[in-house]
Amino acid sequence: MTAPDPDIFPKDDRVRALTRAEPAAAPLPALPPEPMPAWEGGDEPPPPSGPSLERYVAAIRRYKWLILACVALGGIAGVVGMRFVAPLYVVQGSISITPAPRSGARPMTDQAQRTNTLEMLSSYRVVDPVVTQLRLFVTPAARADSILFRPFEVEPGVRPGAYVLRAAQGRYELFLGDTTRVEAGMLGDSIGRSVGFRWQPFASLFTGRSEVEFTVRTPREVSVTLRERMQPRLLDGSSLLTMTFEDPDPLRAATTLNTWMESFVAVSAELQRAQVRKRADVLDGQLEFARSELASAEQALEGFRVSTATLPSESRIPQLAGTQLLQDPVFTAYSSQQVEAQSLRRDREAILRALAEGPDGGPSAEGLYAVPTVATDPAATELRQHLDESLRREVRLRDLRQRYTEEWREVVLEREALSQLRTRDIPRTARALVAQIDQQLATVGSELVAKEQDLRDIPQRTIELGRLTRKFEVEDRRYRTLLEDAQRARLDEMTIPEEYAVYDRAIAPLRPSRNQAPVILAGAIGAFFALGIGLALLLDLLDKRFRYPQQATDDMGLFVLGVVPLVRRSRRARDEQQAQMIEAFRAIRMNLRYAMDPSRGMALTITSPGPTDGKSFVSANLALSFGDAGLRVLLIDGDVRRGQQHDTFAVPQRPGLVDYLDGDALLPEVFRETTHPNVTLLPCGRRDRRAPELLSGPRLTQLLTQLRADYDVVVVDSPPLGAGSDAYALGIATGDLAVVLRGGVTDRKLAAAKLKVVETLPLRVLGGILNAVDMGGVYKYYDYYLDYAAKDEDQGRLPAASGEGSRGLQRMEGP
Repeated sequence: MTAPDPDIFPKDDRVRALTRAEPAAAPLPALPPEPMPAWEGGDEPPPPSGPSLERYVAAIRRYKWLILACVALGGIAGVVGMRFVAPLYVVQGSISITPAPRSGARPMTDQAQRTNTLEMLSSYRVVDPVVTQLRLFVTPAARADSILFRPFEVEPGVRPGAYVLRAAQGRYELFLGDTTRVEAGMLGDSIGRSVGFRWQPFASLFTGRSEVEFTVRTPREVSVTLRERMQPRLLDGSSLLTMTFEDPDPLRAATTLNTWMESFVAVSAELQRAQVRKRADVLDGQLEFARSELASAEQALEGFRVSTATLPSESRIPQLAGTQLLQDPVFTAYSSQQVEAQSLRRDREAILRALAEGPDGGPSAEGLYAVPTVATDPAATELRQHLDESLRREVRLRDLRQRYTEEWREVVLEREALSQLRTRDIPRTARALVAQIDQQLATVGSELVAKEQDLRDIPQRTIELGRLTRKFEVEDRRYRTLLEDAQRARLDEMTIPEEYAVYDRAIAPLRPSRNQAPVILAGAIGAFFALGIGLALLLDLLDKRFRYPQQATDDMGLFVLGVVPLVRRSRRARDEQQAQMIEAFRAIRMNLRYAMDPSRGMALTITSPGPTDGKSFVSANLALSFGDAGLRVLLIDGDVRRGQQHDTFAVPQRPGLVDYLDGDALLPEVFRETTHPNVTLLPCGRRDRRAPELLSGPRLTQLLTQLRADYDVVVVDSPPLGAGSDAYALGIATGDLAVVLRGGVTDRKLAAAKLKVVETLPLRVLGGILNAVDMGGVYKYYDYYLDYAAKDEDQGRLPAASGEGSRGLQRMEGP
């Protein structure tokens, strides 16, 4: 226990408080348990309330230096971590989108356009040229060495890693890492051919450079990294694509983003031209087919006219009733339907032939496009869409095959999609169109049969002439239409407008957009601060010493009789500490008076679990407090093993309690007067090995019975509970027991174990007295208002107070 300031209790006014720890004593066997009396009140103590916020705060205050050390370590760790994190510079650019007209192709929705744009923007066909053009696959360790890598290129099978190039006396050595030698040769020759480099720097550039460190990565690996650091944004309905890119180097960030946008615009224009070129080729095929059909119709009409030129013409025959049918709408409709039926049959055969004449056993897209019904009939819209999609995918597949192998994922996906179109979608829609043509043929055929009766009398030559003439006109119109479309497609190929264009170029920023260094420092400090808090709470949880009042009430089931504050050696705080000490023992005295049974006299035993908990200090000052209240008090030093109350009150040790119990002294001989007129001391007496047995004898009980009648209060200072059976014997003799618990010293498990034994004995535990505790934190509600302390007034102006004035502890009225 921290000893109180001796100046609080001056020698001339009061006995000195306990200033040293009590020595440990050898434990003796405990007394046999006796029947336990019924608990007063009959109710079990309330369940534990659990740790409170004040307890956590107190634990943090107690381990504040540990927490500060953790914070300091966190600051050091944060400073170290800041060195490995470079600030990031974010640049921004934008691309304008102007959707190009897609004549003859399926129009794209806004969502499809948006998805197509974003996918193409992040495609490797766009990103890989950026990496290759800027040589981002090589990174020199020193910026000054960048001039050496301007002609640096890599082969497809380059070996990535960290390289070191050492140059000396016109020769070089290339190492992978620090020890693996890869190549050696003369400066000026090609370097690194064995690992996939295409690099031949000038020998003069190595002047002043003996070692060059650099890192090489595969272009595809760099492309993957770049895609992760680029964020596109294209809002629905917007015609502006915004791109942001971050990099530790501001100039490199701006250059990379600008090159990326230029590559995207170039690739999109190339793909757009390829689609227009493919459509123009398809239209050329359709035009050639239409030209042959037109020539065939023209030849048939001309041959018919030649063959019937010498025959009588119906125009020379007088007009008969039958000849009026040449201008009759029935004749015209019949001829038109006949031509339509023939055209449908021809288109049907052409479609079926195109389905089986494909290059790989599938449908022929060019053959289907050449069928007039497919090209013009609204019912063939879905088939034309599938054919357009097939052509676009053929262009993309051909482009992918130029850059990648057949096993590349994008090639496999594009090939599977094209195969699905050719084997499922196009045949399905083509057969559906054939079924529709069959239905139309059936309809037209039934109508022709119905009209044949009306046209049987029409001359066959006139009918055939009209049919051939109309067929020629139809083929002529179709040919002219396809000719215009083909000419327009070729013109579009030469003058196609760009769908994408760079709108805003990126500019290198002057300040970093994101600097993670403060965040890392704050995070490290916060993490280590939380670690310190956690360690403090964990140490507090594992602490086996008594520290909080809840541990006395909840864990041990003790009522807190009072709290004795911790006394610090400070002259400035002398008056405050003395006032707190006085009020503390007044509160303890009041609680004890009303806790004990006044009908049998007030006698109690003061004990503690261990020898350094301050029980003798509490016993002495409690006796003085009762004496200040005007009561006749007897303080018995029952610690017959190592009692020191005679030194505290500066009186002889012998004869004392042991001498009286052994019959070597009379009762009047063992009493000692103290400096306080109301307090008498019965010292422990001589040291005797048989002293613990004397405390268990009947003579002690008889003595206490007599002393109860002679004194108002009997306070017994007993040995600690852990020293043996002495404290139990004294507690049984007095009937009441108070336990002293010292903050930061008392072993809670020891105290709980000893109190379990006390529960089996015929005595009553009045509660616990908490000694040497800091009155802040969890004990703040046990503190006192120091400004309201009782003080003496000037004796010359006020009547003198009765009694002993302010000797020792402040004099106070009885409770």
